Amino acid sequence: MVEVEFIKENSIFIRSGSCNRCGKCCIAYDKHPLLGGKKIWCKDLSFDDKGIATCATHEAERPQICIDNPIYPTPCMVPEAIETCGYSWIINPALKKADALKKFNNLCDLCHRKATCEFYNEIIGEINTSLIDE
Repeated sequence: MVEVEFIKENSIFIRSGSCNRCGKCCIAYDKHPLLGGKKIWCKDLSFDDKGIATCATHEAERPQICIDNPIYPTPCMVPEAIETCGYSWIINPALKKADALKKFNNLCDLCHRKATCEFYNEIIGEINTSLIDE
């Protein structure tokens, strides 16, 4: 999956935390949700009677996207999971500001196709204040 590799290569974030099994990163869209995309739930996802997500392929051979997910901050990729996702992200402090800005804009071009989301300016501001120029 070319887009997943592109996202991983251009990520400026470090992920920490653990999965809460909310299942919301198992949502795909036919186009970006901010551009009116429709949700497509993974066919292998189900929920138990307590609302805990269960994956039919979790212990088998999962696709790479499932192993990597969530690969980008929840607000950007899966807005529905903001309150439930157990992961958090920080901007990689080892990056130089110019490199981080370039990578982040590469990702935003892929994701939004220039229709910026509400998180764009917030993340650009964080890059500008947390990283140094060199």
